Amino acid sequence: RASASVASFLASRNVARRPGGLRIVVLLTLAVALAVFAVDGWTVAAANRGDIARAEVGAAEVLHVRVASPGELLTAVDAADPSGTQALAAVVSSNGTGGLLAADASRLGAIAAWDPAWAGTSREAIGALLHPVQPAKPLAIHGSLRLTAAFTRTAGSTPLTFSVGVRAASGLPYQARFGIIEPGTSTYSVDLPPCRQTACTLMTFAWTQPVGIPASVISGTVVLRDVTDAKGPVDLTSVGLTGWRSVDSASPIRGADAARVVSSSDGALTVSIAKAPPDDATIEVADHPLALPVLQGSNQPVQDGGGGPFIVTTGLDSAFAPATLEGVGVLPRLLQQGTMADLSYAIAESSTGFDPLDYQVWLAPTASPEVRAALGRLDVVSTESVAATEDGLARSGPALALRLFLLAAVVALLLGAGTLLANAYVVIRRRAYELAALRALGADRRVLVRSARREQVVLALTGTLLGAVAGLAAAGLALEALLGTGGGLPLWLGPAWAPVVGLIVVVLGALVLVADIGARRTVRGAVPELLRQVQE
Repeated sequence: RASASVASFLASRNVARRPGGLRIVVLLTLAVALAVFAVDGWTVAAANRGDIARAEVGAAEVLHVRVASPGELLTAVDAADPSGTQALAAVVSSNGTGGLLAADASRLGAIAAWDPAWAGTSREAIGALLHPVQPAKPLAIHGSLRLTAAFTRTAGSTPLTFSVGVRAASGLPYQARFGIIEPGTSTYSVDLPPCRQTACTLMTFAWTQPVGIPASVISGTVVLRDVTDAKGPVDLTSVGLTGWRSVDSASPIRGADAARVVSSSDGALTVSIAKAPPDDATIEVADHPLALPVLQGSNQPVQDGGGGPFIVTTGLDSAFAPATLEGVGVLPRLLQQGTMADLSYAIAESSTGFDPLDYQVWLAPTASPEVRAALGRLDVVSTESVAATEDGLARSGPALALRLFLLAAVVALLLGAGTLLANAYVVIRRRAYELAALRALGADRRVLVRSARREQVVLALTGTLLGAVAGLAAAGLALEALLGTGGGLPLWLGPAWAPVVGLIVVVLGALVLVADIGARRTVRGAVPELLRQVQE
């Protein structure tokens, strides 16, 4: 009579013969399913909101500033953060082809909140991927340029105009003519106004036929030496033979052999010219890639480069520029559209002025007050952050829907627990005499309490487990549609096991407590004196 099997037998018998228990199981199943769906959905959505905000903003904090040029922005950010770990310069061009984001790739890995893995690379590799090391370092030019050129003509008689191209600190290119190059050795000089206050970088030397003169084949050799600028000697041979390359500035792919550097030694740069119309004879400092390394959004159409090894992208000046596609995926700010490149190389690809640009400074979470103060001297137009964006997403439609689910789940669980407790009290009158008879026959009170408790626990456990399975299944089917595409990010769709298991444990604990209260109350009222009252 005090055996544990007696309690189990009585509990199973009562469950089997009570059709009302099925209604409790159904109610608990619905309540728990709603709760599991809400908790799993809220957790999954919260985790994905963080990733979406990081992709949409790009960095922990982004300052939108007003400056004159991309070069000025680069200079200002480099001066504010020489370490390269707290701030980076970026610009966005809405070029009509999905947009171009040009950012300082050397700092992306340390500063960006955006994860490079979303575009198939890594924080360690992104810098070298978009900003690969080049054969030459930039050659600085100050104020003016003076040099000696020895020209030996071997074919053709058409005059050639000799010119130099530099890029100002602003990023804008500037062309200056030395004049007509004469056979023999002559000294040429030119003033470079954009290079007076801040040094420019040397871009090109070019030999072109004057406009209006019939084009013809020209060949010969030019030796450049004794080069000086406003501050002293400039060594054109310091970049070596591989630091110069032949280009055709009129071609989008820019490869040509009309001019080639054949010797770079003893302070003299020897250029071989073999020019046939309509090619320009141009040599260029190889301090940037011939084709711009880019990442593209997964939905961005690839513009073919005409069957060659390159694709074509739209640069900061809205002109076509050759590019090499290094990866495809989700880009910061542009998401599945547009193109991403290194800022300094994108500037180097620009041959005219810049489009209207959105100038930005990306800040790391660890940006110091000193860096912020230095950047505060810029004209800051607006600010956005991952935290604010994530907070905005948390107030969006899907997030509000999940909040409603959570509220409904709490109400449903309270209703389920209350129903379980009410059920225990309702059966008191019906079973009071039965339990009183069992106690009169010698049944131990603790056995009867265990029997009543197990009866309620079986109902609670069945409803909870069925609800958990149904809730997880519903979340697996509905969450992807509820959360949307996430800008193409690889969304995590759960299940969120830790909070779901925690919820189930809490629900079961609460229901067991309710079952215990009901069982004790039921048995307490079932005393043998009830049988005497019936006899009387």
